[in-house]
Amino acid sequence: MITPFVLFRPRPPSLSTEIYGRELNGVFIEGDSAWLRFSDNSAFVVNLETRAFSRTPARSWKEWISFPGWLRITGVDEHPEEISLTVSGAIYSSRICLKKQGVRWQISFGCGQIF
Repeated sequence: MITPFVLFRPRPPSLSTEIYGRELNGVFIEGDSAWLRFSDNSAFVVNLETRAFSRTPARSWKEWISFPGWLRITGVDEHPEEISLTVSGAIYSSRICLKKQGVRWQISFGCGQIF
């Protein structure tokens, strides 16, 4: 007899599903960790090597690269040595890349497009 109930374990949330559609207003990298600050005063700490992340209050850190206005995250591409965030503002869209350059992680901005 076949059991009608099949137990499925829910898939753990990924970084892209957790931050997609949120309003980004700050970013900071130190060592192998990145902090992403959002407009609701929350933040995510992301281990760039393992992609493990946790939610934390944004007021825990004083230093941020802040963005004027709001930027909604409209795309997240994860690669072994890069996390690429496509963000869209009121009049433009751009890409924020967290890239591994040698042994260090760096932030690069580019591919801007004005609407």
